[in-house]
Amino acid sequence: MPNAGDILRKFYAAVIKRDLTEARRYLDERLEFVGLFETYRSAEEYLSALTKLLQVTVRLDVKKIIAEGNDAAIFFELETKAPVAATTLVAEWHQIKTERSPTSSPPSMVGRSLRCLPGGNADPLRFG
Repeated sequence: MPNAGDILRKFYAAVIKRDLTEARRYLDERLEFVGLFETYRSAEEYLSALTKLLQVTVRLDVKKIIAEGNDAAIFFELETKAPVAATTLVAEWHQIKTERSPTSSPPSMVGRSLRCLPGGNADPLRFG
């Protein structure tokens, strides 16, 4: 069974290739993404926002993925073009569900994710 880091690595490999059909395979419908500016309460909401982000993304360079149990953290550099031109170091914490029913495939990201941007003020108490 893949570990949390493997699942996150495969998800972001698909995102970097802009293959959102493949990326979707790693998202559970119950996904909740708690971001700095917005919260997405389903895989479809999250993918809709990610699609918009990818329209201005020049580069997404994964620096490190760290995993322990069902938790994984990813650190990546995100370069975007106008109208939001910037290069930003992004950190995300993901809780990964790796249990599978006989009909579900593959293990997927579910639960909460936290995106922190420099100068951000994410509230870690939301994950209590």
